[in-house]
Amino acid sequence: MLRLAGGLADGAVTAWTTADAIGDHVTPTVTRAAEDAGRPRPRIMAGLIVAVTDDPDVVRADVRARLGAAGDLPSYRAHLSRQGLESVDQTVLAGDEQHVASGIRAYEKAGATDLLISIVGDIERAQSLIGSVLSDAGE
Repeated sequence: MLRLAGGLADGAVTAWTTADAIGDHVTPTVTRAAEDAGRPRPRIMAGLIVAVTDDPDVVRADVRARLGAAGDLPSYRAHLSRQGLESVDQTVLAGDEQHVASGIRAYEKAGATDLLISIVGDIERAQSLIGSVLSDAGE
């Protein structure tokens, strides 16, 4: 699918994908396919769940309870396994402000051009942090 996205579309949208997987697999695959097809550099949208929290384990347990069954579907199971993960909650970017800010920056370094952020938990705390990280990045 990534090769098709790079060769035929303007880019790719991911879900439940870590920054490492974006950098190691998604970005190079989509970019190479676009180059081979003579297309412009593709956009890569990383969909991620973010929680600025003092208790990331509680957040991950909640996400696992609500979305964990998705990881049993064949396509998501393969996607998670490729990343060495067992469950979708392991892709949640959860922690204090410093941890989440660092995680967001990691997606940019990995080649993500856009972020589709779903906030869980303290919305105001997360929005404030995300806004400052993106403004620091020149967004």
